[in-house]
Amino acid sequence: MRHTDETRAKLSALRQGANNPFYGRTHTPEARQRISESSRNRNLARKYEPAPQRITVPSGWELAYLAGLIDADGSVRFKIDHSTAEKVKRPFVSVYNTNLALIDWLVSTLGHGSVTKGNMGREQVMAWTIQGARDVYALLTALRPMLIVKASDADAALNFLKEKYQWV
Repeated sequence: MRHTDETRAKLSALRQGANNPFYGRTHTPEARQRISESSRNRNLARKYEPAPQRITVPSGWELAYLAGLIDADGSVRFKIDHSTAEKVKRPFVSVYNTNLALIDWLVSTLGHGSVTKGNMGREQVMAWTIQGARDVYALLTALRPMLIVKASDADAALNFLKEKYQWV
C-alpha cells in the first residue's frame, strides 16, 4: 500500500518528539561503556579453528623455483585487521609479476590462491596470494630451508602461527 503525501505528513508529525515511542531513550555513557567492553571481551575470547589446507605443496625443482620466486618477486608479510578492538595479524604469502603464464603456473601447481590485478605505471601487475593459516604454514615450512632474502620474514610468520595455534 502506498501512502499519499497527506498521510505521509500526518505520520511524520506523529513520529516527532515526545510522540515517538523511542524519544529520549538513549543509553547513558556508563551503559555504553559497559556494553562496549562486554562485546569486546566476548569477541576476544572466541577461539577460531583455521580453515583446512587447500594448497598442494610442490616438491623438487618446483619447490626450489617457488622459493626463488618468493625471494625475488614475492613477499611474506602480515595483514593487520583494524576492524577489531585488538589489532589482529594474519600472515600471507604473495608473488607479484607481470607475466600471466607465471601466475597461472602458480595456481595450477599449488591448486589454490587468489589472483588480483593492478597497475604499476603503465604495466599491469598480477599478484598471487595465499592467506589461509594452514596454507601459509605448510608452504613456508617446506620453503624455509631454501629462502635467503625472505628467511627472516618466513621465520616471523612461522613463529607467529606456531604460537597462535600451538603447532609443533
